[in-house]
Parts: sequence; structure tokens; C-alpha cells
Amino acid sequence: MSQESFVSQKQDAKESILKKLAFWATKRELLQDPNVLDIIKDITEDRNLGFWANQDPLEFMPSVDSNAGLKFMNYAKIFALIRNVLIFLPVAVTWKAVSEATTGFAEFVSVNSATPVNFLEFWQNGYGYLDDFWTIGFIAEVDFWIIILVIVITLVTNILQANGQKVNALMNEVLDQERVNLAIEIKKYFFMVKPSSVETVNNDVLLAIEKFNQGAREFNKISGNIENLSDYLLKAVPQVQSLQESMNKIAISNNADLEKVLSSFTSQVDSGVGQLNSTLNELKNNIGVINDLINESLSNSVSNMSQDIDNSNNAVKKSARKLESELESLSSQINITTANLKAKNED
Repeated sequence: MSQESFVSQKQDAKESILKKLAFWATKRELLQDPNVLDIIKDITEDRNLGFWANQDPLEFMPSVDSNAGLKFMNYAKIFALIRNVLIFLPVAVTWKAVSEATTGFAEFVSVNSATPVNFLEFWQNGYGYLDDFWTIGFIAEVDFWIIILVIVITLVTNILQANGQKVNALMNEVLDQERVNLAIEIKKYFFMVKPSSVETVNNDVLLAIEKFNQGAREFNKISGNIENLSDYLLKAVPQVQSLQESMNKIAISNNADLEKVLSSFTSQVDSGVGQLNSTLNELKNNIGVINDLINESLSNSVSNMSQDIDNSNNAVKKSARKLESELESLSSQINITTANLKAKNED
């Protein structure tokens, strides 16, 4: 990534995070929160980015409490208060009725002492001394409907309370998720723009060097195998030259089979040498790629260099193994051809 492209990307990220922060703070009425004001100001002026990058956004971003569902819960409180009062109303009405019935019964007895009437009978009938409202039958019906009303209000209260809590919980989940999402965006932005510390650079450099050394060890190991095969090929050269001299001595025989074997040998050797040269060139190019990648990575981003070196190491290993395979194939071809030439020479 070029420097201009990276700067443009940082600027776009800066504008995006500022818009998200301002929108969230305005929507949730947090523009007066000191932490929100400080982070918006520092991002705008590109200050204290290292400090903010080391902080957990969820720790300094204010929490937002939802007011959703409070209306239902407030109504539930009112109904609960009314219910609590109505619970004692039947008792109060009943005792008031007892008081009125007792007073009336005392007057009735004083006037009609010879009449055999008990208190409950008097409370039910009144006999003109007790208002119909305070009779036991009517008071029992009033208490019944009061209790029914208490039951209905209790049900309504519980429904309102449950709905209010449910709406409030759902809204709080939305607010929390909104806050977490914004915190992640803030963390991503500061990770992009935070200044590189000495410790971070040192760790990245050490990691890159370790990977490069690992690749070098693998390359040296394969190079040893290639060197052994090369020595074998060099030792085979005198044998080939000796066979060539023998063939020159018997060339006058115009042996067609011998010419055929010699032609095949020459073709096989030429093919093996061509493949060997191609693989060596490929290996050389890959080594050059490693050098270019190291230089480029160190100048742009040390952290990216580790991945590049891994890729280059793999390419070197692949090319080196290919070279080793080609050398082994060429060695086998020389052995077979040498054996054939010896057999023909003896014949």
C-alpha cells in the first residue's frame, strides 16, 4: 500500500469514526460527557492517540440507561397503590356497617324490649332503625365487588409491570449492543493510527528475523543435498569422457545401435542440464525476491514482512526441492546411459 493511499484511508476512517461518535452522543444526549468530548476533540486534532489506543473503549464510554417502558411501570405503580388501598376498604366498610347496626339495634331493643329479635336478624332487616346500605346483605355485596376490583387491578398491575420491564430490557440490550459496536469501531481506528512503539517494532523485527533464519536453515539443508549430487555428477564426468574415447575408437565400425545409444544419451544429458539451469535460475530469482521483500517491508511495515518472508521461504523450498529432484533424475539418466554404453563397448 502506497503512502498516499494509507493517508487517504486514515482520513476516511477518521471522518467515519467522528460521524459515528457525534451521532451516537447526540442521539443519546451525551454531548456534555467529558470523556466523549475529550475523545472527539483528540481524534479531531490527532492528539493523544497512543493514550486512547491503550484504553478499553467500554471503560471510558458512558453507559446509557433506557427510559423505554417507564410509562408502563409508572402506571403499574399507580395501580398498585390503588390496589393496596382497596385491600383494606372491605374491612373498613364492614366495620362501619357493624357500628351502624350496633347503634340501630340498641335503639330497637330500647323501644321493643319484648320483641324476640337477635342481632343478625336485625342487621339483615333493619326494621326502620338501620339504613338499607348498612344491612349485612348489601355490605357483603359491596365487599364482594371491592375484592373483584382488587383482583382486576392486581392483574392489570402485573401486566403493566411485566410489559414495562420487557420493553426496558429489550431497549437496554439495543443500547448495550450499540455501545459495543461503537467501541469496536473506536478500537479499530486507534489500532490503525496508533504510533508504533519501540517494543512493537522490536518484536516484529525479531519475528521477521526468526522466520528468515528458519528459511535460511531449510535452504542450507537442501543446498547440502544438491552439493552432494553435484559432486556425484562431477565424478561421473571422467567416466563419460572415457566412454566417449572408447566410442571414438570403434566409431569406424558404423555400429547403428551404438549411434542410437549415444544420441539418446546426448539428448538426455542436454535435457537434464536444461532443466537444471532453469531450476537454478528460478531459485536465484526467488532469493532475489526475498531480498526485495525484506527491503520493502522494512521501509513500509515490519509486520507485513513476516508474511512476505514466509511466502518467499516456501518458494525457495519448493524451487530447491525441484532442483534436488532434477539433479537426482539427471544422475539416474547418467547411470543408465553409462551402463548401456559399457555393455555396447564390451560387445
